[in-house]
Amino acid sequence: MGAHLISVDDVKDFLPIRDGLTKYDDKIRAILDGVTTQFGMALRRNLVRGAVVEHHDTLDTRSWHYDLLGLSDDGLIASARAQSFWLNTFALQESPAPVVAYDPHMVFPGTSILEPGEDYVVDYDHSRIVLKAGTVRAIRALRVSYTGGFAVTDGVLQGVPEDILLAAKLQALHMWNRVNPESVSVSSDRNDGYKVGTPLAVKGGLLPDVIALLAPYRRVTMRG
Repeated sequence: MGAHLISVDDVKDFLPIRDGLTKYDDKIRAILDGVTTQFGMALRRNLVRGAVVEHHDTLDTRSWHYDLLGLSDDGLIASARAQSFWLNTFALQESPAPVVAYDPHMVFPGTSILEPGEDYVVDYDHSRIVLKAGTVRAIRALRVSYTGGFAVTDGVLQGVPEDILLAAKLQALHMWNRVNPESVSVSSDRNDGYKVGTPLAVKGGLLPDVIALLAPYRRVTMRG
C-alpha cells in the first residue's frame, strides 16, 4: 500500500467503530488507497516527496507597437507579458527553492540558470513558476529542478494543506457509506465478507464539495 493523505484513525473518528476494533482497518486502507489515487488524478500532481526535473515550452509573448515618441531606430517598440508554468507536484517553501534554467538548445550550461526574483518568482500558493517577460518561443527550453511533494511518516503524507485533508475525510466517509453494507454493524465483530487487497471503487467520482476544496490546488495545464 502507498502513502495516504490521512490515517486510518482519521477515518475511524467519523465512524461508529468501537475503540480498539481493528477488523475494518484493511477496508479503510483500501478506501484511502482509492482516495489518494483519485486526488492525485484530480489535482494533476504527484503527491509524494521526491527530486523532480521538469521541462516546459516557452512562448514568445512579445508584441510590437509603433514608437510614437521616436525612441527607437526602427520605429517599433516590443512589449511582453509574463508566463506561468504549473509544476507537476507541490513546491513547498520549507524545501530548497526551485532552480530554473533557460536554454533554447536544451544544453543547460551553468550560464543558463536564471536569477530568482530578477528573472522569475515561485508562486508557492499555486505551485507554479512565473517567468518574467522577455523569453522567446522555444520547445522544452525551460528546465525546473526542485524537491517537491509531501514527506511520508508512518504511511501518511505530512504538511498537506488543510483543505485537501478535509476533502480526503469527506471523500473517504462517502466511499465507506457506499461500499459498506447497511446490514453490517461497524461496532460488532461480525465479518462483512471483505477480502484484504480487494480494490474498492465508488461510482460517481468525487463529491461536489470535494471538487470545490481541491480546485485551488489543481495544476493548470494551460500556460499564461
